[in-house]
Amino acid sequence: MQEAQRLAQAGDLAGAAQICRDIVARTPNFHAFFMLGTIESHFGHFEEAEEQLRRAVEINPRSPEALTSYGNALLEQKKPTQAVKTLSRALSLQPQNPIALLYRGLSYAETKEHEEALKDFDRVLILDPRSVYALHNRAVALIALKRHGRARLGVEALLRLAPDYVPALANCALLLTHDRKRGEALSVLDRALAI
Repeated sequence: MQEAQRLAQAGDLAGAAQICRDIVARTPNFHAFFMLGTIESHFGHFEEAEEQLRRAVEINPRSPEALTSYGNALLEQKKPTQAVKTLSRALSLQPQNPIALLYRGLSYAETKEHEEALKDFDRVLILDPRSVYALHNRAVALIALKRHGRARLGVEALLRLAPDYVPALANCALLLTHDRKRGEALSVLDRALAI
């Protein structure tokens, strides 16, 4: 595993993945399954990542890191209900894990449970007030809940933090349209398209 870690740190993810495959072909190994799953996630191979991370979690069901990565792979595979359960297990082991909270919030949003999503995004922002993703997804949840005033405040805070963040500009334009400020909305969209 040390050689796989060295290769991964050097940027040779394919080489690291091959070593992990060789290891698990001989014997089940939590670290090899976990590394292989995270590498597959990195490459966007979420079906394979899900399988490898599932095997890692079977070996060590108390690893919050493996559960979080597995939950993300489930979310990427459009399995948000399973992702919520898996990420809730991760959070039962590590309640202050902002990544697990963010992924679970995204999973709740996928199942249209926007109140629950909002709670998770708020918890992320307590842990990391500058989390662009939590700020953005919090605004999206507020828009879905038709709390446009709070969403507007969130989008404004996000744009102060990341003025060229295109999804925030799109939400800003949406909120301006809701306020019947179509000219301003078009101006914001033009700005987003120029980025």
